[in-house]
Amino acid sequence: MRFKNLFISFSILFLSIGLSPNLKACELFDLVITKTICNAEKKFAVKINFGYRDAGEFFTITGNGKNYGTFAYANLPIIIDGLPGDCTTIYEFVITDVNNQSCHIGKELGKVCCESNCEL
Repeated sequence: MRFKNLFISFSILFLSIGLSPNLKACELFDLVITKTICNAEKKFAVKINFGYRDAGEFFTITGNGKNYGTFAYANLPIIIDGLPGDCTTIYEFVITDVNNQSCHIGKELGKVCCESNCEL
């Protein structure tokens, strides 16, 4: 009976701080962001890929004050296109698990310059 009471006490403690005794630790790792070449409109795309373990089904991608959307882990890698290569924006991308906000990973891509080519 004593062990049962101890288990109940720990379960209440975990639930009160938002954890489940059976919750596994989500891990996101090996984030790779690959930039494409610029198009004629001076825009580019990025391909985002990473590893994950014990995560939910979905994650969000945010950065630079924008929410790029919610995606399924099963659909990795993700391509985000139409990004302006204005030589001033310092691009960053943060991936966050939808079910566990403390499970996240991020990376800065830096400035991207899509300058026009001059042909003679």
